[in-house]
Amino acid sequence: MAFKVTINKIYCKGCGLCIEVCPRKLLTLARDYNQQGQPLAQFVKDGVCIGCRQCAIICPDAAIEIEQIEKNTSQQKKRRGGKRAAADDRQ
Repeated sequence: MAFKVTINKIYCKGCGLCIEVCPRKLLTLARDYNQQGQPLAQFVKDGVCIGCRQCAIICPDAAIEIEQIEKNTSQQKKRRGGKRAAADDRQ
């Protein structure tokens, strides 16, 4: 399985918690900044995410989304983590 990591630039505040918990060290601080002037987290370009969702779970602002990408089809299944996803799933 393959996974895609998306970081919402509006919600990310550059706290670095996701960087610390990634077991494969696939997240870094970017040279891009948010509206408050904080560096944004970014996914390493050639990294291969294992889909553990630790980054999405620890993110205090639910700025990270993990998508499972099916290799045989073009369909994508979203696997979301964190507080916002739990609230969305209850609806």
